[in-house]
Amino acid sequence: MITPNSARSAIMQAYSIDLHGGDDFTGVVGSSRASSTQKIANQYEAGIVIAAVEALGNLRHWLLWAYGPYLWADRNQCIHGAFRLVSGVAEIDFEAMKENKRVRTELMVLVCMDNYKALAVNGAKKYRKPAHFAAAVDRLSGGQHKINLTNYNRDYGYLETLIDDVCAKLDATGLGPVAQVLPRIAELQGAA
Repeated sequence: MITPNSARSAIMQAYSIDLHGGDDFTGVVGSSRASSTQKIANQYEAGIVIAAVEALGNLRHWLLWAYGPYLWADRNQCIHGAFRLVSGVAEIDFEAMKENKRVRTELMVLVCMDNYKALAVNGAKKYRKPAHFAAAVDRLSGGQHKINLTNYNRDYGYLETLIDDVCAKLDATGLGPVAQVLPRIAELQGAA
């Protein structure tokens, strides 16, 4: 059963139900398993949310990467679509950059996206200081592309606010259509 409280949680629950073949979380939390009728109802509710997400075209990559189950997002390579979407909306010209600068900027965009995702899902940012961002880029590159903290604000500091703004725009655009189907799910649950 999908709790129609927020579009973010509905996306997570719908794709989780789809991964688990109709089971919701009552069998894990409670002592009773879902009946076949409950499984069908769960899949129907999940289908409504999934249809709303899938109708959004390329924006679905962002929503699935940010709010979907990790297994689903990883299996469907949503990070690549989300990265292309975010960097396209931000109008970052990777072609004009030298190789090392391009790789560092790409990694920095990914870290900023991850930071926004943590803020949206958990309510707190994962990385707060330039040293945290630099360490995350270093970790993602396996130590091959370090960011010099002396020039951080000049070279990469603008990306934090730019990517946060782009991600907020994508959320505003994508979560609205998903939120519009939640009253329908609430009606279905009230009728049961």
